[in-house]
Amino acid sequence: MTRAGKKKVGRRVKRTSMCDLPPELVGMIFTKIPITSVRTVRSTCKSWNALTKNWILGKASAARQQFLGFMTMDSKVCSIRFLLRRSKDKEDEKDLVDLSIKQVDLLNQVEISKVFHCDGLLLCVAKDHSRLVVWNPYLGQTKCVGPRTDFNILDRYALGFDKINCHHKILRFVEITRVPRYEIYDFSSNSWRVLEVTRDWEIDPWALGGGGGVSVKGNCYFFACENVLNLEEDENGEVTDREDFLLCFDFTTETFGPRLPLPFHSCIDEAVTLSCVRDEQLAVLYQNEGFSEDRFSTVEFWVTTGIEPNSVVFALTNVWLRHSSLTRKRKSLWCSI
Repeated sequence: MTRAGKKKVGRRVKRTSMCDLPPELVGMIFTKIPITSVRTVRSTCKSWNALTKNWILGKASAARQQFLGFMTMDSKVCSIRFLLRRSKDKEDEKDLVDLSIKQVDLLNQVEISKVFHCDGLLLCVAKDHSRLVVWNPYLGQTKCVGPRTDFNILDRYALGFDKINCHHKILRFVEITRVPRYEIYDFSSNSWRVLEVTRDWEIDPWALGGGGGVSVKGNCYFFACENVLNLEEDENGEVTDREDFLLCFDFTTETFGPRLPLPFHSCIDEAVTLSCVRDEQLAVLYQNEGFSEDRFSTVEFWVTTGIEPNSVVFALTNVWLRHSSLTRKRKSLWCSI
């Protein structure tokens, strides 16, 4: 047999594809993908669809201390990703934060004033109050929601989830009127309905954060106070102190729950701000200012260890006490209510 007639004999080399890699490694690769490109990855196959949910916004990312949130900056929506990690310097061990902020290009066509997040959806309020824009980061899709009656600057919104029928809803209300209005938008019917609400409380629209609600486990929580019309005035004709509490709007029953007591009492000149931790815990910041020489300025951070529409349990995680040049800090004080 001539040399030209010899057949090449060799071992075929198998190429490794993404599907051959361990799920943990593929998940770590997915965490580097911009949120606006997730739709393409999710549509590739069912296994990648599940991995993106778990590693980008799910329990796997929580275990790695990686967090993803959203905010508005210069009337644009931005995704914020930060990773908590321990310093490799043994002599100076401390927590470090890797921060990444990226603008969501898909929403560039609309100027946005506020954003609300719940269970994978983002509700964006247009700056000119002409419409609401709902964005699904997983699918890369947007939906415009028009009003039953014209939107205006006094409107406030909340985004929640119906646990029985498994779809999202939007709560819209305005309280700075003689007759407060409450409406709910149902994504399953693409329509607004008017809610009948009887109340002896009010949500201060001028409070820090604009009186907006925070979604936790599909429901929305608000910082509220007694209705000033139900209280007696002092000798100067003013109401200076009111009972404050939390209120939960249950999107499944479409009702407000009972008053949920807070582990502190705030006055008119003190700040209370609500936030959430992965749609599972409610975080509350409370701050009062020390106006006299014998009073401390206090900042407290409370996080719920248990939360339902009719009950909450708080843990005091951090306290800052400041008086003149003195600053003291305490940690891990527990309080249940």
